Amino acid sequence: MHLIPRPLLVLEHDEQASQGDRQLFWIRSGVLARHFKFGRLEFRCVLDGSQALAAIHDFHPRIPWLLYRATQARVHHFIMHVFDRHLRRLEVEEIDP
Repeated sequence: MHLIPRPLLVLEHDEQASQGDRQLFWIRSGVLARHFKFGRLEFRCVLDGSQALAAIHDFHPRIPWLLYRATQARVHHFIMHVFDRHLRRLEVEEIDP
């Protein structure tokens, strides 16, 4: 049994638009998104790979913006913070296996 019956977001990796330092994912469906045609999630390595940027473009949340900012945006911020910690752990493991 799942707490959420459908995926929050379904992402499709765009292999043609992605490169070594840039990975692009199209938002194809999910509970959180209203429109699925244009939204995309992008990760880029910058500063010779020492930093990573994550950006979401043309995303339209299913809920109104004010409610989104008070709820989903805070969850997104938390998730990106956890992702940052995960990447830092991976970096430490690579330096000192």
